[in-house]
Amino acid sequence: MAVKTENVYGNIVISDEVIGKIAAAEATKCVGVVGMAFKSKADELASILKKDSANKGVKVTSSGNSICLQLHIIAEYGVNLNAISNNIVDAVKYAVESMTGFSVDKVVVQVESVRVSND
Repeated sequence: MAVKTENVYGNIVISDEVIGKIAAAEATKCVGVVGMAFKSKADELASILKKDSANKGVKVTSSGNSICLQLHIIAEYGVNLNAISNNIVDAVKYAVESMTGFSVDKVVVQVESVRVSND
């Protein structure tokens, strides 16, 4: 699906893929996030066949003018998971709302894995 709005100049439609790319880009900028994880094994297999996986780890559900996001992240070992999750929620919500003009109703962060560095 996509979010849609109408003004005096015409219609604006933003696809869920674009919203997912915005959310993934913003989430990976947050301190303590190593990367995005696949939502399922089927998504992991499908990514082998597709070149573009910029919005991997993001599930977008939109209805009307509202957006719900589900993010699957890989966190860095030793960070406070609650703190980085709250940071991700705030950053992603702000980025998506400011870039699209639509309200984000819910952002769910699921930590799929913790990566330990070899340093």
